[in-house]
Amino acid sequence: ESFVARAAAEQTYHFYGPMMMCMNNYNTAQAIGANCTFRRKALDEIGGHASGLTEDMHTSMRLQAKGWKCLYIPEMLSKGLVPADISAWYKQQIKWGRGTFELFLEVLPSLLKGMTWRQRFHHLMSPVYYLSGMVNLINILIPILSLVTGNYPWKVNIESFLLFYTPLLVMTMLIRQYSQRWLMEETERGFHIRGGLLQLGTWWVYVVSLAYSIVRIKVPYIPTPKEGEIKNNWKVVAPNLVAAGLSVGAVVYGLQYDLNPYSKFMAIFALVNAAFLTYFSVIVQQKLMLDIKTFLYKITRLQTSYIWYIRMWKARHSVYYLLRKSALALSLTFIFSLLAYNFKSDIFPFHITHASKKINYGGFYKGVYLPVNDQKLSVESVLNWQDFADHKVQILSFYQAWGPESLQEFPD
Repeated sequence: ESFVARAAAEQTYHFYGPMMMCMNNYNTAQAIGANCTFRRKALDEIGGHASGLTEDMHTSMRLQAKGWKCLYIPEMLSKGLVPADISAWYKQQIKWGRGTFELFLEVLPSLLKGMTWRQRFHHLMSPVYYLSGMVNLINILIPILSLVTGNYPWKVNIESFLLFYTPLLVMTMLIRQYSQRWLMEETERGFHIRGGLLQLGTWWVYVVSLAYSIVRIKVPYIPTPKEGEIKNNWKVVAPNLVAAGLSVGAVVYGLQYDLNPYSKFMAIFALVNAAFLTYFSVIVQQKLMLDIKTFLYKITRLQTSYIWYIRMWKARHSVYYLLRKSALALSLTFIFSLLAYNFKSDIFPFHITHASKKINYGGFYKGVYLPVNDQKLSVESVLNWQDFADHKVQILSFYQAWGPESLQEFPD
């Protein structure tokens, strides 16, 4: 029905598949409001169905603390509706986030004694998903503050960054594809980019739910609206647009007075954040998207071919199938290739251990290039290298920060 509906559905696939099957193994399977049954004796033992914003999770936790076994049956008994517009999605998520944090802070401590160590581990991890709002907030703020103040937390070149970040990105993708063998239907498999964008655009809602939990602000229990009129909701995405505007403003301001490799690096991050937040804010406007689609159809007079769609679907899911089947082998190959490259790469400091103790440099001047502007670390690196090679360095090259204080740690 809409981008929000498809993205929200993508977020449920992993929960009802591999996550709930794992919870089944931990005996932490969670009751979901729609299709679940309880033994009357079990409910009576915990004083009836629990209350709260996340009452199904609350009830499950109390049953598990009393020693009851919760069983998850991986069969699709019915299909439910997800929120169709961004306003309904935000209402659902602030309720779930506030309810989860409330259980973690106020209810769970009194129930841990009756649980197994696996149940304790699982329930202590349950709020981590909603802490993604704080993680995304930090990711947005770091480039902005760096560009405005001129202080850079990362002093690394792009090649080094990609060497460290690419393995994380590739392994995350392979793990997610491997786990999709436990999804319910073939149509659910994919990269779930919409779901990722929806989580990114919900950062401020999760931050608000955490703040509400800390200061004990109550959120009323309102059933999540699943259907509504087709309209735009610019007000609810205002925090995303403000964050995008601040990111672009920081780039313009920061690069005017401090143009160096680190500021350029932070500018790239700020612009990427701004692009994603702006794109998300626009694409969740239902009426706007419908108007654009109608306009393009009138211009092109083209209609999507059903046969072409089927062919694309088959090709796309063939890729997903191959990734699932080969994910483990690809992961091991990737890890060993990375380790082999690391030992040969000049980027990693431990490659120097392969050099001999005595090095004949001939009659040339010796120099060391240290792009990291960290004086104490740089001087220590030079001295250690000189001791190891038993040779003095005549030339030291590095990036010079502004201000005389940056040279205070360097010896005369």
